[in-house]
Amino acid sequence: MIQIQPIIDRIRALLEQDTDASVTYAALEARLALEKVCYDRLRQRHDYISHADLKAWTPRHVVKRVMEEVDENLGLTMTLSMSRTPARDDVKPEDEDYVEIGTEIGFKPQRIAGLWQALSNLALHVRVPEHKNDHIPDYGDKAQTRAKVDAVCPSSEHLAQIAA
Repeated sequence: MIQIQPIIDRIRALLEQDTDASVTYAALEARLALEKVCYDRLRQRHDYISHADLKAWTPRHVVKRVMEEVDENLGLTMTLSMSRTPARDDVKPEDEDYVEIGTEIGFKPQRIAGLWQALSNLALHVRVPEHKNDHIPDYGDKAQTRAKVDAVCPSSEHLAQIAA
């Protein structure tokens, strides 16, 4: 498992700067985070596809392939826990005292693909001019980009609102 919190912290810090440039860079970091999570899931579960075969794959292709061929439960959220004491025949597993080691959040390939592509469309490409006198801005729409970054990496305040 990768440690995603430092990446989230970096993205949140960029968003806090609240400039066109920093929000654009946050979008890039969010897109890289999506890729890192997807490729990490592939690395953990899939060792027979050659590197050359994977080079042109988007995160959606990676997740879909892993779900189809290796682990159809990739979309489920799973928590890994370990018993504080060695297993014994006289103790039922449900009666053990467990320590949580980590949680892997499940996801859907279509959602990952949509977020990944939206970040690119909003922030990582220069807008094509519509006519000769059309101004070409340095960055995309800051509010739209921020909203998409928040969809990838919601703030703790946003998570609290969702949970309420």
